[in-house]
Amino acid sequence: MAQTVIKEGAAPSTPSTGYVSLYAKADGLLYSKDDAGVETLVSGGAGPVEPAKQVVYGTGTGTTSSDHLQFDLAADTLQIQTASLHTLQFHALGATGSDIFSGSNDLRLSGGTSYSATLGSHRNSISMGNNSATGVTIFGWDSSSAGTNGGLIGLTAGAGNTTGAGGAITLTTGAGGTTGNAGALSLSGGNGGTTSGNGGDISIVAGNAVTSGEGGDVTITAGIGVVSRGGIVFINGGTNPFAGTVNAVQISGGSATNAGSNGSSVTITGGSHTTNNGGSVTVKGGTPGSTATGGAATLQGGQGGSTSGTGGAVLVEGGTSPLDGDGGGATLRGGQAVGTSRAGGAVTITGGLSTTATTGGLITIQGGGGGTAGGFGGGVVISAGSGGTTSGSGGQLTLQGGSPTDGDGGNIVITGRSAATTTATNRTGGSVTITAGASTLAGTAGAINITSGTGGTTSIGGATTISGGAGGSTSGNGGAAILQGGTATNGSGGAIQVTGRNATGGNNIGGTVTITSGTGTGTASGGALTIQAGAGGTTSGTGATVSILAGAGGAPGGTGGSIVFTAGSASGTGPGGNAQITAGSGGTTGTPGIATLTGGAGGSTSGDGGNATIRGGAAISGDDGNVVAGRGTTSTTRDGDFLQIPTSAGPPTGTPSNSSGMVSIVYDTTNNRLYVWTGAAWRYRSIDNT
Repeated sequence: MAQTVIKEGAAPSTPSTGYVSLYAKADGLLYSKDDAGVETLVSGGAGPVEPAKQVVYGTGTGTTSSDHLQFDLAADTLQIQTASLHTLQFHALGATGSDIFSGSNDLRLSGGTSYSATLGSHRNSISMGNNSATGVTIFGWDSSSAGTNGGLIGLTAGAGNTTGAGGAITLTTGAGGTTGNAGALSLSGGNGGTTSGNGGDISIVAGNAVTSGEGGDVTITAGIGVVSRGGIVFINGGTNPFAGTVNAVQISGGSATNAGSNGSSVTITGGSHTTNNGGSVTVKGGTPGSTATGGAATLQGGQGGSTSGTGGAVLVEGGTSPLDGDGGGATLRGGQAVGTSRAGGAVTITGGLSTTATTGGLITIQGGGGGTAGGFGGGVVISAGSGGTTSGSGGQLTLQGGSPTDGDGGNIVITGRSAATTTATNRTGGSVTITAGASTLAGTAGAINITSGTGGTTSIGGATTISGGAGGSTSGNGGAAILQGGTATNGSGGAIQVTGRNATGGNNIGGTVTITSGTGTGTASGGALTIQAGAGGTTSGTGATVSILAGAGGAPGGTGGSIVFTAGSASGTGPGGNAQITAGSGGTTGTPGIATLTGGAGGSTSGDGGNATIRGGAAISGDDGNVVAGRGTTSTTRDGDFLQIPTSAGPPTGTPSNSSGMVSIVYDTTNNRLYVWTGAAWRYRSIDNT
């Protein structure tokens, strides 16, 4: 058999131009070196050459765990089997960045499988990279035929064996140089067809548990910053440059399949920092076109079970300080308007709808609890928006009970909290304060209107009740209810007006105004009722008048309303209450006030004036009460406390209208006679000194 024998030795020097050296080295392999000094391995080692296979390198038969590399022409597959190979490097023959693989079939890279009693089937990892800043790019095959899909790129971790966990997939870019940035990691779906094809999807799906294990986690974590901030994680829905909608971004926790297991949670967490502020989390709807509406951002709890499970809650909660700091705030804020005459974004908090006869979802807005050592509970402030910077009115704040479809309207309850104590005894209940806004310059301050609901077509309107709080359970007094006009700084004090409403329609009674003091218990007196006009000014101002006016009669012949002052009735052997009308006392040298009872004026043409009647009380089983004028027996030198009657300068000639059982009297000052009208004629008695 003919053969060529080449002695092993060191690599020779670079041959002359136009020549190539062929030589053997100490490793027993043949090499060539061209006139540029480039050395190339030209021998492939031992191994059979079969019609369907071309063995490039091998130390075994290709069927054991020995090192083996072969190219299968029939399967169009490059196979590598090795127990010691750690890195497989592809060097493209051509310009930098040229394709390693270019074909219409799949390119599959699989880590080798090892077998051991402890690990079972365990696949090794695969790493790809090159020595340039351009990085590694894996492309799916571009479709060249109409209607066909682009090539798929799939990264699938190996399945676990029996109780082993499924393999993880880690995509790690290369580290940067001394001052260079680390390589970026980009996952991009292929572009759709040039006319109507959809863009390619990107799916990151954790492995499913088969029987009782947990589903795999999906973690997307931006890089940690050292001097600058940590990296940002962006998840954006695809935009549509043409007329249409922007695609949504959906992040879903894994579903549980077994009874009693919970679905996986979705947690979005801002980055941590050792000394500075933690990273924020922003959930933002997409930016629209020039005139379209921005995308909505929805936080929604999961659906309840298909038969009776409760829907999941949505919690927006500020961060907790682990050691010594304030809790983080939670803010719901509508977007700010931009431009001319544009409304700011609304904030709507709506409880969920109920079904059949159950109650709709409750909305609770509650300030935080106070600290353990006497801290005040957090306040709740609901404020309408501020007016414009130049002249806009402040926004209106409306508290409104729910609207029914076929039922009672919803109530509005504003309640100050009851006091509680564990260490002290005297704690004050929470106040309820409703204060209208102050005005500026000559503007009117804001009014407070408390209006009960309107009645149905034939029902009564709702009552308005302002009640002081109940007293303590043993002996505390009931709280006062105070209606007080506003205090003036340099002007008239505010008025208080209590007015019953006018009746409408035919023959209906106007609204009644009743002011009733409380009933006493045991031997205590009932509550006093005081109606007092304001005092005069400090520099001789006149005290204000108290006017109690009965209603005017309706046109054309209605009777005027009566005024009745009635003292309280006694029970048992107690005396009835007194009715007393007292004029005010005079000042140091001033004249006292006059107490006047005046009957109403007659009609403007011919009506008689009304009587002013003082009657003693009617008896049930005793004597009727008398009408007493004056103070009784006093000094003979007194100058007042007399009963005064009308006078005339001459005998009376008119015809009085006596009340039933009554007579009229008058004194004739000319003839010194006291006249009495008997109902038929005047009778008199002369008054002289004899």
